This record gives sequence, C-alpha cells and structure tokens, in this order.
Amino acid sequence: MRRAALLPLLLLLPTLAGCASNAQVEFRAASLTDTPGSMKLTAEGLPRPVYVSPTVIISNDDIASAVVDETSDGQRSVHVTLNDAGAKKFEAYTSAHLEQPIAIFVDGEFYSAPIVKSPLSRTAIITGGPGGLTEAEATRLVKSLNG
Repeated sequence: MRRAALLPLLLLLPTLAGCASNAQVEFRAASLTDTPGSMKLTAEGLPRPVYVSPTVIISNDDIASAVVDETSDGQRSVHVTLNDAGAKKFEAYTSAHLEQPIAIFVDGEFYSAPIVKSPLSRTAIITGGPGGLTEAEATRLVKSLNG
C-alpha cells in the first residue's frame, strides 16, 4: 500500500487544531472552476476562489487513528491513518483529481483547500502550514480526529 504524506498537500490552518474534541472533520470534493452545485469559497492564503461540492470524500468515520508526530525536518505534525474504506475513497479521489483542490471543513466551517499533488491513500501528515503546529494545537487536532 502506498504511503503518501500530505505535507506538501494539506497545509491546514492552525485554527483547525483549536476545534472541540468531538469536531466533525470533512474532506470535500473541490475544483478551480465553477461546477454545477458547487459553492464559491475563498480563504486566507488561497490565491483564488475554489468551488466546493457538497460531496464528502472522507470524514471522521474514515480515520483509524491520529497521533502527534514530527516531520523529517523536526516540525511538529499530526500523522493520520485512514481505515480501509477511507483509504480506498481517498486514493480514488486524489488519483483522479491531481492538481485540483480538496476542501477541508471542521464542524461545517471551511478552513483550507490545498492542491492535490500526488495520489494519497492510507496515511497523511498534517503540518499546520508554514507556522507549524504548537504542541497544544497538535494535541487538540489529534483528539478531534480520533473522536
């Protein structure tokens, strides 16, 4: 099974880590062009709007575990492992949507839409963006993802 990191893909805003311990996390289909049924959204740090579908690709139900970890350069991160169903869905979506965004929502609020750079499946790394994650942010994010 391919191990793919979200390090270059999912640079979540650090505010994601401040969510409640039972937050609902969703990764939704998105595009750089307007598509039927999509919502036009913008976020800080995005160079242009993204068009987000109501279609949920993966959510908390697809996450097997999340743990605080470090990247190879020593930056605090959250290592996420998807269950079998989540890995299949995530790989199918990311393989078919290279160079397109995937939208991240927490409790229904839009947080980020990183561009898919490579197919992803079983594992992912969330770095928190250029500022990284504090220990408290990483811990809260892990609690949210582990539900």
